[in-house]
Amino acid sequence: MMKRISVLFLTGIIVLVLSEISFSGETYTYTTDAFSEGSGGLDHYYAYSWAIKLVDSEGYGFDNETETLDSVTLIFHDIYDTTIKDILQISTLDSKYVVDGEIDSYEDYTTSWYRRWSTPDEGNYFDTYAFDGGNNSAAELLFTLKDIDNKGDGTNNLPSGANEISVTYKSNGTVEYTVIGDDEVQYATTYDGSVIDALTAYISNNVLTLGLDPDCHYYASSISLILNTSDSTGASHAPEPETLVLFGLGLLGASAFGRKRFSSLG
Repeated sequence: MMKRISVLFLTGIIVLVLSEISFSGETYTYTTDAFSEGSGGLDHYYAYSWAIKLVDSEGYGFDNETETLDSVTLIFHDIYDTTIKDILQISTLDSKYVVDGEIDSYEDYTTSWYRRWSTPDEGNYFDTYAFDGGNNSAAELLFTLKDIDNKGDGTNNLPSGANEISVTYKSNGTVEYTVIGDDEVQYATTYDGSVIDALTAYISNNVLTLGLDPDCHYYASSISLILNTSDSTGASHAPEPETLVLFGLGLLGASAFGRKRFSSLG
């Protein structure tokens, strides 16, 4: 009897593996170096958009139609500014309002693309009539970062003089904010809804667009967006009916094999 149970159990595991079933979440990371020092950084005379193609040509990536986000993290690697009293404003944008911006010199249409707008005034450009034509739903300000040290500021404790800043929003509503380097960087948000809901609502044709409006000149070696899906979803989705049929057939086959073998032994 124990051998028969073992055969059934092992067969079930094999069928699950071969059917590529996974009940763990997935992590998708999207990174750009379009705002590094070598690429000109984030100039305070402009506002920038970063349009991210979430699913690549091979079908890998976050699919808003079939997956559910558990957390979203935005990381600024080696970020610093060139003055004091700075502020960086980060928004999520409706992609159809981004097409009118000047095409930035840094382009990579395979994974993401960038545009920019002249912004002589302070404040968040993506919250102005010039951007949305009066449609207040064209953009949503997510958070701001203020007083990021420049390389010459002695309060920064990193050898590079830059900073590592990350902001994580979780589906349960909690926010995790961490900074390595300048511990006086101020994080602030006026958005009182679910950031994850806001991000997914603005995804269109598997493209998510973020807006960055600097009121100072920033440089970041790279910026990463990390999407974590919940345990019940992911690139490997829940079993479909065909998979369950295969699983059932596997169990029946193992059961028949076990009966035949044990009957022959008897």
